Amino acid sequence: MQNKQCWLMKKNKLLEKTLKASLKNAKQYIKDAEILCSFRSYGHALAFTILGDVEMGKSAIYNLYSKNLIPETTLPEPYSTYYKNNEIEKFTAETWWIGYVLISNIEEILQNLIEVTQEVEMDPAEEFGIRLTKKGLKIHKKLIPKLIEENDKIKELEEHITKGLIVQPNFETNTVDAPNKVKKSLVKERIKIAKKNIKTAEPFLNFPINAVQQKIIKMLLTIAFESIIPIKKEITHFILPSTAPSLYAQ
Repeated sequence: MQNKQCWLMKKNKLLEKTLKASLKNAKQYIKDAEILCSFRSYGHALAFTILGDVEMGKSAIYNLYSKNLIPETTLPEPYSTYYKNNEIEKFTAETWWIGYVLISNIEEILQNLIEVTQEVEMDPAEEFGIRLTKKGLKIHKKLIPKLIEENDKIKELEEHITKGLIVQPNFETNTVDAPNKVKKSLVKERIKIAKKNIKTAEPFLNFPINAVQQKIIKMLLTIAFESIIPIKKEITHFILPSTAPSLYAQ
C-alpha cells in the first residue's frame, strides 16, 4: 500500500510538471504562429494555432488527472481502460478536447460551479455523495448542453489543420486547397482566441477546489467524457497532436 501511495505521489508530481510544460508549449506554438503570420505563411501559422489548442487542452486534462478529478468509476470505454492501465499519454491524446472546451468556457464554468456548490446536499446514497437541489440541478443542466454543443467545433479545427498543412484537390469547387490559400484574417482571429484561452487557462490550473466542488466536477466530467464518444474518430484523426512529441516541452 505504501509503495502504491509513493508511486501515486511521483505520478502526480510528474503530471504537474507535464501540464505546465504543455501550457508552455501552447504559448510557444502561438508565438511561432505570429512569426509565421508576419512572413505571410498563413496556412502553417493556422496549423500552429490548432496545435496550440491541443497542447492547451492536454494541460487541462493533466491538471484534472494530477488532482484526482477524473471520474474513474464512471468513465466510458475506452477511457476507463486507459485509466486503469495508466495509459496516460493515450488517455490525454484522446480527451484533450474536453480540456480545451473547459478552458474555452472556464469563466462560465467556474461561475456555475460556485452557484451549484451553494445548492447541494450531502447524500452518501448518491453515486458522487451529493444530491443537487432543484435550483442546483437547473443550473447544472443549463451548462451541460452548452458544453456538449462545443463538440461540433472540432470538425472546424480538423478542417483548419488540414488546410494549413496539406495540399489536396477539392472536387466540390474544382480547385486545389493549399496552405498558401489560407486568409490572414482567419489566422489573426485564431491567434486572438488562443491568447484569450491561454490567459484564462492559468487561473483555472491554480483554482482552489473544495471537496463538494470536486464531486460536482466529477459529475460534469462524466457527461463530458460520454459526449465525446461519438466524435472520437475526429479527435484521433488529428495525426500530429496525437502522435508527435511536444516540440518545446522540457
